[in-house]
Amino acid sequence: MKTMLCDSALMKELMPLEIAAYLRSTGWIQQSSSEGKWSIWVKDDAYEILLPLQREYRDYALRMSETLQLLEAVEQRSQLMIFNDLLTTGADVIRVRLVDPDLADGSVSIDEHAKIAQQAREMMLSAACSTIQPKAVFPTRRPTQAMDYLKGVRIGQSERGSTILAIHSRVAPLLRFGQGVLDVEEPFPRQVVGGLSRALNAMQRAAEQAAVSEDLKAFSDTITEGVSANLCDAVTGLASGGDDHARRVDISFSWSRNRPLVQEMPTMVSFQEDRIPFIAEAGRLLRESSPLEDFDLQGPVVKLERHEGQERGRVTVLGFVDEKPRKISMLLEEQDYQVAIDAHKKEQTISCSGTIKKVGRGFELQSIRSLHADSD
Repeated sequence: MKTMLCDSALMKELMPLEIAAYLRSTGWIQQSSSEGKWSIWVKDDAYEILLPLQREYRDYALRMSETLQLLEAVEQRSQLMIFNDLLTTGADVIRVRLVDPDLADGSVSIDEHAKIAQQAREMMLSAACSTIQPKAVFPTRRPTQAMDYLKGVRIGQSERGSTILAIHSRVAPLLRFGQGVLDVEEPFPRQVVGGLSRALNAMQRAAEQAAVSEDLKAFSDTITEGVSANLCDAVTGLASGGDDHARRVDISFSWSRNRPLVQEMPTMVSFQEDRIPFIAEAGRLLRESSPLEDFDLQGPVVKLERHEGQERGRVTVLGFVDEKPRKISMLLEEQDYQVAIDAHKKEQTISCSGTIKKVGRGFELQSIRSLHADSD
């Protein structure tokens, strides 16, 4: 049974220039136009579409409905599928599909939905950070450019088929210079989504290699490809179902019709349930074994150590690492050590920043900067 889309409000959601981009990308040719008013598109000398260029026209909704009907006949696809594609012509779309018997009816608990959205956010944010500079671990404080990008990422309407989350990342349209394309960098949003597709593909390969070699190197070798502890944690979180069972995660990519790909990229990555434990462990080990730069420490002094006759002393502060309370030690020069002594006596917290490393079972802050006691 065919579904006819004819609701006037629904039709007015379609944008004329994005429809034009869709038609161009699917082989239609503009035959004639009246600037700012309408354009006529033809295909195979057998089909013709009149595209109004102003949504304020009274017959705009009718023309959009006629366009959908014609595209349905030409493409042999449902109007609903075509309508969804027309809405996302200007965006790269990442679809996250969770395959789990508990989600087979397409519904999900409100708590689970919030968790899935949070893990999807972390996945996109880690990809944005890796685009700026690949690292094994990204701290809580993320680059401004990555956070600004995240503000423009949108969650689309849920799609049928187990549980599918559609993430829309809008990207600038491609403009040509004459008959050629300027040799310039891709826009940052396209770099992020392309980097994510490559990173997930590299992670999948690394999980398979690690299963054979039992070596973390399979994952550490992919850091330059965008794999990080943060991305591992996000995929693990998406795969974590109830009752401690893993579920399959399929992540697919479709690219904006306004900006064709300049190089081939993976369009589908599937994480089977047996890959997830390797990815989870890799995330934990990458996080614990990699120094974390620009780490901000704030907390009370809980221990002071300095041997007689020495100027430097070791201070232990109770702070938070990955939102968990941890004892963090640091070796301080005499002036900073005295600041720590005074703060301990006055029961004040101290603040500083530096590079934090896992040393044995504890943590140590190195390359310390801007140490001071916090006033009451």
